[in-house]
Amino acid sequence: MATTHEELESFVTIVECGTFRSAADKLIKSQSSISYAVKSLEDELGVSLFDRNFYRPRLTPEGEIVYQKAILILSLSKDLKSISKNVASGIETKLSLMVDLIAPSEQIIKVIEIFNQEFPNTRLSFSFESADVPLAQLNAGEVDLIISNKGSNKIQFKTEAWQTIEFIPVVQDSHPLIKRKARLEDIESYNQIILDSGHDYTSEKNNHYKMTNIWNVRDFQTKKQMILRGLGWGFLPEYAIRNELKTGELKKIKYLDVMQENLYLVYPKVKASGLAFSYLRKALLASSTVLSSYPSADCAAK
Repeated sequence: MATTHEELESFVTIVECGTFRSAADKLIKSQSSISYAVKSLEDELGVSLFDRNFYRPRLTPEGEIVYQKAILILSLSKDLKSISKNVASGIETKLSLMVDLIAPSEQIIKVIEIFNQEFPNTRLSFSFESADVPLAQLNAGEVDLIISNKGSNKIQFKTEAWQTIEFIPVVQDSHPLIKRKARLEDIESYNQIILDSGHDYTSEKNNHYKMTNIWNVRDFQTKKQMILRGLGWGFLPEYAIRNELKTGELKKIKYLDVMQENLYLVYPKVKASGLAFSYLRKALLASSTVLSSYPSADCAAK
């Protein structure tokens, strides 16, 4: 005879409530049915789960082991029912998001936090990648949704404008490049700090000067810290240096233009009907203007 859910539930409830009577009250069952369920479980396992020589039932060593396993089994059973319910209602069990490194990470994380609260049973995996990686992964079918500086002209994909990132050419507040007599040609004498990703997003667009001193880094935070220490100059996204510009720690190089990079949401059209996917997409779109303006989960599919 196989162990039943009712037997495990009765056993665990007795342990947690302390007595057979309390367990029966919690499960809205008779005390005799609770006792029968536990006796059946003991017969099936061939061990005594409780030492009944005390006023309140105490777990035997074997009972302690069975209790830990029973908690796990009941938890897995609950998760399985929840997943089955989600599948039946059109809620995906998993989604994947890949984001270009130039996107504001804090903004993305806020969206993910809200998403997890609304869809706790949908496993969302995400990563930040550089240059052409997100679009390549989307084309390969390895990811469901990307935020990329490149859209797609393939018929199976949908591309939506997300937001524009401004890149400001900056240096530390005492750097020679911001002195009153500094000239455009002077810039070739100083280190330019760029992302080591095969594409610095903006440096190639300023093609009226030729750089010979280039330092490569792997992320914007390192790039920002090096510029703050006066080790060179570079383009940084406005959202990442807003406070430093306000305090004057970083200053714009006046003879270089502010650059802009457009970001897009790109995804397979067949994904758009999923409830969790639709919510994530709409939350990302809303976050590009007002971070607190998220759609409610019950209207995500509308």
